Amino acid sequence: MKINMTSLKEQIPSWMKYAYIIHIILVSANVLVETPLVKITSAAVLLLALATLALRLKNAREYLRYPGFWIYLLFLGSFILSMLVNIRYGWHSNLKILAWMTIWFTGLYLFDERRSRESYRKELKISLILIIGMSCLLNLASLIMLLINFLSYRITPSGNSYIIGIAWWGRLYGVHVDPNYASVVATIGMMSCIYLFRSTSCRRDRILLGIAGFLELTNLAFGASRTGTVAACTAVGAFTLITLLQQKKRILKCILTSLLMIGLVVGAEKALTLSYNGYAALMTSIAARNGTAKKKDDKVTKIGREQELSGDVSNRRFDLWKNALSYTEENPIAGVSFGNFISYARQEAPESYLISNHFTTFDAFHNMFMDLLASQGIIGAAAFLALVVHNLRYLSRNRESASPQERMLLAFLFSTCLAVAVSSMFVSEILYVNNQCSVLFWLLWGYLIYFAGHKENPDEIPE
Repeated sequence: MKINMTSLKEQIPSWMKYAYIIHIILVSANVLVETPLVKITSAAVLLLALATLALRLKNAREYLRYPGFWIYLLFLGSFILSMLVNIRYGWHSNLKILAWMTIWFTGLYLFDERRSRESYRKELKISLILIIGMSCLLNLASLIMLLINFLSYRITPSGNSYIIGIAWWGRLYGVHVDPNYASVVATIGMMSCIYLFRSTSCRRDRILLGIAGFLELTNLAFGASRTGTVAACTAVGAFTLITLLQQKKRILKCILTSLLMIGLVVGAEKALTLSYNGYAALMTSIAARNGTAKKKDDKVTKIGREQELSGDVSNRRFDLWKNALSYTEENPIAGVSFGNFISYARQEAPESYLISNHFTTFDAFHNMFMDLLASQGIIGAAAFLALVVHNLRYLSRNRESASPQERMLLAFLFSTCLAVAVSSMFVSEILYVNNQCSVLFWLLWGYLIYFAGHKENPDEIPE
């Protein structure tokens, strides 16, 4: 049997994306961290990423004019410069970070222009279904834990400790390592449900997408993540505004409708939270009357973080950001490199909030731009901002040439990426950190740049 090499070369980058989505969402589950399963999926991603990189290098000339290619190389170069300048503080972590950022660029951002747009449409659909399916499985398991008032802890072989279930202070972790990142993924999943719902007329598919969208919404509500709420409002508001503007509606009507949709998102979250808290109060009351709620642990936990956030509304972020700015002042040109934040603090600045906060040792500043400034200084920040400006100008120049069939796709991709970008002002993602939000951002941003800039062949437009 002959192997179709052309087809194989097209499929390898697609397989890499699918494997990466599966791996990065699996590894975000606290019950799977440091298990053999995620080690296997990690190895699969690395092997497929190396094969994809080899294909990109073999056809390197075809990518030289790809939007932002040289600017991104400059950004990676500035990271290498920072890594070398600060090598006395360590190099191993930075080398891994460099490897992952290279994979994001070559495997997720770069697209083979020789492939048909229809093949990329199919690839995107499969990717979105994987995101929705994987996310909803974790959300369903978490929801069940909430309903049975389950709380436990897991300590991994390396000594890391994770909360499983509903935390006693009123926040659902479930099977998620971090509710903030989980809520951003839920936002991506919810927007994917909305896009696919509007793209199909199949009743069965719409019912399944409606159920999936509800499961994503439960994560946003019960995870009690302000970051997630901001991300969801940004995504829904931007998507509504852009689609209405594309339809040439009056600007005032577009803005008011967008605000209405944001209000519906917030209202839906509040309604779910209030409904559950009413259920929790009822179950606790019944247990008290029956004499079964003798211990604090027997009470059904309500959702709410008022006590947790009463002392510091930023939840330590302001102090972390001040720490990042002090790093930048001390190392303004090349920064201290992301992988060396802790080692730099221990050797040069033991008073740094990162390590002297009497709570935990932070390895990042919970803000992408603060991470960028502290890590790569002015050079890296300038390179990354140049890439952002270049990509936004590229999108602006090509927005009018998109076909009507593609405008909703572009609105979905842009608004979802915008939501992740906004959330990165409160958690570390997009740059340096190989987590689910970073991977999904570069995946969707890659699709956005590709579909925005490559003109459609009329013969490929689906019926």
